[in-house]
Amino acid sequence: MQAEEIGFLDLFNGKVQYSIPKWQRRYSWDEADVTRLIEDLVSISHAANQDRVHYGGSLITFSPPGQPSGVVGTERVVDGQQRLTTVSLLLSCIAGSMSDGDQSGEWTRQDILDLLRNRGEESSGKQRKLRLQDGDEEEYVGILNGKPTGDGAVTDAWRVVRQLVDRYGSERLMAGLERFRVVSLGVEKLDDPQQIFESLNATGRPLEVSEKIKNWLLMGHPDHVQQELYERYWLNIENALAAKQSTLPIDLFLRDFMRWRTGKVCAIQQTYEEFRRWVTREGWEAPARRKQLFADLAHLAGLFGKLTRSNGSHPEAAIESSLQHLRAMDIDTHRPFTLRLLHELSPSSGEAISTLEETAKVFRAVSIWITRLWLVDKIRGLNVTFARMAASDPVNPQAYADDWINRIRALHRQDVGVPNDASVAHGIRSRRSVYFGKKQRLAVFCALMEADEGNDAPSRKDLWTERVMPMTLTDAWRETLGPEAEEVHVAWRYRLANLALVGGANGAPGKYQSFDKKKEWYRRSPIGLTKRLGEQTCWNESVLVRISDDLAERAIAVWPWEHGPMEPKG
Repeated sequence: MQAEEIGFLDLFNGKVQYSIPKWQRRYSWDEADVTRLIEDLVSISHAANQDRVHYGGSLITFSPPGQPSGVVGTERVVDGQQRLTTVSLLLSCIAGSMSDGDQSGEWTRQDILDLLRNRGEESSGKQRKLRLQDGDEEEYVGILNGKPTGDGAVTDAWRVVRQLVDRYGSERLMAGLERFRVVSLGVEKLDDPQQIFESLNATGRPLEVSEKIKNWLLMGHPDHVQQELYERYWLNIENALAAKQSTLPIDLFLRDFMRWRTGKVCAIQQTYEEFRRWVTREGWEAPARRKQLFADLAHLAGLFGKLTRSNGSHPEAAIESSLQHLRAMDIDTHRPFTLRLLHELSPSSGEAISTLEETAKVFRAVSIWITRLWLVDKIRGLNVTFARMAASDPVNPQAYADDWINRIRALHRQDVGVPNDASVAHGIRSRRSVYFGKKQRLAVFCALMEADEGNDAPSRKDLWTERVMPMTLTDAWRETLGPEAEEVHVAWRYRLANLALVGGANGAPGKYQSFDKKKEWYRRSPIGLTKRLGEQTCWNESVLVRISDDLAERAIAVWPWEHGPMEPKG
């Protein structure tokens, strides 16, 4: 690399366009980052030594080979996108705050606009001296044209910059920019831009997993191929995972994809390294194969979006029914395995090895398995189990569901094996930590309600669970519970039997009301589970035991297993 110390504003002199490659991350600075840079400029504009300069890090670019002389040169930005974009927004806001006759120090409005545009290039695509990625580019162009209508990070940064220009004034900020310098480094032909990019970002704001993998998939292809791959596959991944403004949904998808492919429970932070090792082992590194991998990932992201519902519901009602319950339970450790199930039902190429009916049966088994484990408080360790199952040997397509269910059944001697009926009944009666699983307990009670009420069940939307016996005993509750009030309260306040499903049009009785007042409200509830609580003449340990037994019987009927996943009773 060739290094040169240069003033930041000098980067915009001459005919040049800085272009953000498709393999780069999107603009990601937030208000704190933008404010920090501009306050640095204000500080150096106030420096007692007016000859003092301020170094703002490095700018690393590389020039595509074969550029003709005498035209606007293109510089691909390896490092420095955030500062280039933020300073460009600052210059735009300063110019926007000035009239044609105004000056900021020695700078006229036209001088500042010339830093942002290449004159005479209105029809060449090289008019702007900074060209961002597609979504960011649309926002940036809108800002330069006086129509900042975007809702992404670039427009958010522009709003912050505009307020800071109003606060500090354009003359002071231009004075700071005049003393703002960088070390500009040009990447030579034999340098590896990806390696340089990753090394630099290891010490700055870390790249997210999806950004690194996108970079790896795109880098090394010609520009027109990068554009095609980006539009054909990467945008589809973003759309399927609802990841326009956050990389987290894609990071989670890639983490679970690698858990499936490796059988190892890698954390998000480890996913990229696992990915690079995996592509090396599997021979995906050649550019031609990388295109196919990109296509496969885009297809799988669409399936993953069915698991999370970011890509809509699954079209098969039986599969979607199990997914609705799993989403409501807010337990996602199954996704490496269920992603494989959806892939085997709907591969990107070739024939499916399962049918809708067979796949739905396995999804039903997973739903039963996870729910029963939660009821007995044995969810820990499922991430390892599902990763190993996802990466296990091919399944028998002639007995698809039976093969998978037999593999699940074979876990019965392990803690993560499907609990039998007796264990479920014991868990419902004795588990004390259940109250802290807010989403899980609501999902369980709503499923029991819907099994009980059928199509007449109220909507889940406005329901929640509330303690019958409150967290803290009142005098009225001590009287209700009798001489052993403290012991009964401590033993039962966090168990399923002490919960009521409330909300909706009927509201809730209030958590500290006496039992006599609560039971009158329970009697008026449209929810059968809750209405039955109002039929109790008292509230004590024997009642709680009886309610536990009733809940256990209902749960076993709704999530039957014993010798395999059976259809609900009744």
